[in-house]
Amino acid sequence: MAKIDAFVAHSFEEEDKTLVDKFLRYLDAFGRLGFEWEDAEEAESTGLADKVKAKMEGKNAFVGIFTKKYPIDKWFKTQPRMLNILIKAITCIFTCILRRKLLFRNIKYCASSWIFQESGYAICKKNRLLFLVEDGIVDKGGLQGDLEYIYFSRESPEKSFVKIGQMVNKWLSEEYEEVEKPTTFFELPKKAKEEKPKTKEEKTILEIYETILVDKNIVKAE
Repeated sequence: MAKIDAFVAHSFEEEDKTLVDKFLRYLDAFGRLGFEWEDAEEAESTGLADKVKAKMEGKNAFVGIFTKKYPIDKWFKTQPRMLNILIKAITCIFTCILRRKLLFRNIKYCASSWIFQESGYAICKKNRLLFLVEDGIVDKGGLQGDLEYIYFSRESPEKSFVKIGQMVNKWLSEEYEEVEKPTTFFELPKKAKEEKPKTKEEKTILEIYETILVDKNIVKAE
């Protein structure tokens, strides 16, 4: 059976809990198709500790949920004077490039540095990568590789679910082809066909999964 075993990096701040939980519940809906995930415990979330590295070992995918941590201006004020000047110069150049790339998005915030650390570690491990980025965040740079960014708003994160679902199904499709190509819906993973969808979301996901894997019709799935 095809299986995606992902590590999900996210904020443990109280103000982000409701937002993060929406994404985690949505990812749970893919469990019957072979998508499993694990995250760090709150006590481990302050940096790339050995326990976090251990949890990331053996994973073949990484999902990073980048939420706003602090305004850029406020962050600069906490840095030493010379470092402040250097960071401002580098960020100014990077921001100009990023603004052009993102069609002048409103860039004002940074995400938690430890999420960048975990992302960099996942890139080194050559995991499949998916970065969910809250509107307004500036990437401080350093992340390179085959990256997939999906932007979302805090007010309506559900609008990003379609793209997230497409990416997860793509991963499952790639993984499944390495195991065995199904010819009918009844050859889908045993767990998926034995259990009836409990929610409307799960039913939709199963339909998209069948369309991509069996019919090979990505346009229809979209």
